[in-house]
Amino acid sequence: MMAARWPYDIGRGGQGGCTVFKIFLFVLGAVVLSANGGTVAQAAGPPLIRARLGSQGVAGNAHKVWVTRGAKISSSEAHATPQRAGRRYANAVVAIVMDDLGPDVTASRQAILLPPAITMSFLPYARDVAELVRAARARGHEVIVHVPMQPLGPEDPGPGALRVDLSAAQNRRRLSWDLSRIPGADGINNHMGSRFTADRAALEPVLGLLSGTRDFFLDSRTTAKTQVVPLARRFGILSAGRDVFLDDIQRREYVLGQLRQLLQLAERNGVAIAIGHPHAVTLKAVKWWIARHPGLHLVRLRTAVRLKARNAHLMTAGRAGPGD
Repeated sequence: MMAARWPYDIGRGGQGGCTVFKIFLFVLGAVVLSANGGTVAQAAGPPLIRARLGSQGVAGNAHKVWVTRGAKISSSEAHATPQRAGRRYANAVVAIVMDDLGPDVTASRQAILLPPAITMSFLPYARDVAELVRAARARGHEVIVHVPMQPLGPEDPGPGALRVDLSAAQNRRRLSWDLSRIPGADGINNHMGSRFTADRAALEPVLGLLSGTRDFFLDSRTTAKTQVVPLARRFGILSAGRDVFLDDIQRREYVLGQLRQLLQLAERNGVAIAIGHPHAVTLKAVKWWIARHPGLHLVRLRTAVRLKARNAHLMTAGRAGPGD
């Protein structure tokens, strides 16, 4: 049985955003217990409590943090990965993205049944992408475009991939077509792209096009030589990198181990992002893991990317020092 979820709205923007966010997480329990300003949302499925955080400098469209509650699990599952009862991951924010959606309609529909905070990333050339995107949005998911890009090896990223041997105009046309296939997408991430994302000259025209939108760019980090994040930020594009791939090995034990790593990174750094794929083993493991972690702060990808970008900015400012 999937865990019930409590969503909390966190405003975008504002001065001292990281500090406000950490304070918010610290007092989250008190807010819930007092239900100060909260209202009960009427919806099918588990009961939801929505609390709006109001403070100076926190305004604009709201993000949701889904705080999972306990779920019924079997006795064998209860002994698989023991957790401290009632634990709250006050300093750990995680986001999970499901990649490669679209071509396999059945697997894509199974992924869409995951909790709404999980982001769905669709390949734009999939025949049924429009119908699947509608289903994902109806379920409440954030939707991004999984843009095919040239890899280093012989793998085929699919039709219309961005390539280093194409002109800037050709790559911009290809990206425009990708975005047109999923109107209103929240952002993009790269499908493959170990060759393309390492080439600054090829990236710049594409980022120039993207800078005219509200889209963010999640770097899937398919190469250690990627130039996406620093270059995207130069163009004013919200960007951050993936931390964990969940299912390079399609075994339950491996996926759960990667999810543990995700949580460890989030507890250490405040926020972490994972990418998975619609394999049956991944979908089952993710659903079980979320239900098994009461108090987990599962956020939409845009929220996690924004937090990572803020953390990077604060670290850079700290290294520079007041006199630099």
